[in-house]
Amino acid sequence: MSNRFYSQAIGASAIRQLLARNIQPVKVTEGAEIADSLAALQEELKAGPSSWLAKAIQRQHGWDKRKFDDMEAEGWQ
Repeated sequence: MSNRFYSQAIGASAIRQLLARNIQPVKVTEGAEIADSLAALQEELKAGPSSWLAKAIQRQHGWDKRKFDDMEAEGWQ
């Protein structure tokens, strides 16, 4: 998994730069406790990744076009 960067606010340019370095920015609220943020991340991993986490996992493992080829070969019902 990529590294994570927790912040209250971040601009689009900074986000792109972090992602290019395999660092996933995560927005937190003011006064957020690290232990609470980690617990929330652990719960999310148990329940299934949200959109940002799914994207981070996809970036880490790459995209495999063959997934669609396999689905097409199975046919649509």
